[in-house]
Amino acid sequence: MAISNDDKIILSSFIVAFCAFTSIYITQPLLPIIEQDLDVSSFQSSLSVSLVLAGITLGCIPSGVLDERISLTSACLTAAILLIVLHLACAKTSNISVLISLRFCQGFCIPFLTSSVASSLSRSVSRANISRGIAWYVTATILGGMSGRLLGGLTTIFYHWKFSFILSAFLVFLSCFFVPKLSPLPQKPSKVLKQTSYSAVIRNKNIWPSYFCAFLGQGIFSAVFNTIPFRLDSYPFNLSADLISLLYMVYIVGLFTGPLTSKVTTKAGYQKTLFLGAIILAVGLLILLGRELYLVIIGLSCVCVGFFIVHINAAARLNSIVKTGLGEANSLYMIWYYLGAFAGALLAILVFENKGWNTLICLTLATLCVLTTSARENHYTTYQR
Repeated sequence: MAISNDDKIILSSFIVAFCAFTSIYITQPLLPIIEQDLDVSSFQSSLSVSLVLAGITLGCIPSGVLDERISLTSACLTAAILLIVLHLACAKTSNISVLISLRFCQGFCIPFLTSSVASSLSRSVSRANISRGIAWYVTATILGGMSGRLLGGLTTIFYHWKFSFILSAFLVFLSCFFVPKLSPLPQKPSKVLKQTSYSAVIRNKNIWPSYFCAFLGQGIFSAVFNTIPFRLDSYPFNLSADLISLLYMVYIVGLFTGPLTSKVTTKAGYQKTLFLGAIILAVGLLILLGRELYLVIIGLSCVCVGFFIVHINAAARLNSIVKTGLGEANSLYMIWYYLGAFAGALLAILVFENKGWNTLICLTLATLCVLTTSARENHYTTYQR
């Protein structure tokens, strides 16, 4: 059975996004170990994740501008090579300041792989397959994030946690062979694309709900997953780093959530799909108030499913609405997405250290209410005539 051109592009996008995303969350399950190994505070160790997210936020700006102006292959390959070099440098350092600086630089490189892949899908596959392509792209980011966390935690069993950077560098190297297949047709510059700017994209209020979901949804998600290692490392769980990393296998639900969300959105529409995701996310957050390990597993699984539905739905909606300026629109989405991740990860650790886990969960539930209300209100105002 022959594979269609759209399927080849979607598969290549999946592989490139998967390999790039292994880089982001490598240190997340290792935060308590980094705290002890490098003799730093929990806040300093958490910067090895949050500063990657800050770097991604900044990197989204030039990547969006260059996306429709230079060769996709050149931009992706250059970013991949720099990412590999930075991985190897991270594996060599034992200084927390150098480590978080290198991690910030890694974050800056990643959008040249990820946001350009998303906009390439929108340009290169048929309109009927955009939703499916974006769903599989988001699924790749989900599984890549899970695999990066597993690399970080499981290498502590067999060797040393720094070896995970070398393994991730190898995956990024393999992805370079699929980059040329992302955009098989030569890109033709047009006057419309040249006239498109960030300000023009922002003025399109129809896409604001997607940005609300990106910022607040990822803020909630990062707050939970960046803080959970410190909760599981202490009483009443007292789990080791390798066991904590295994809990991130709840990300496997992303394999089913991506394609399922695409089908639900097609039948029920974007708004109802958003509410479904928000309800599942809220249930997961409430379950995480429990003090039993099985409740943690169930709660994290529900948080994953709920957030993935919200995220995939928002990204697909954005790409179905935008007609010009796809690069700018997708980079703005990624900016809000990772700005939310950075803010959520940074503020969550401060709340957790000073007020505890239960307070953090209550704040995330309040933020979820704001997300749902903001997206709903904007939905009605943008579609009224």
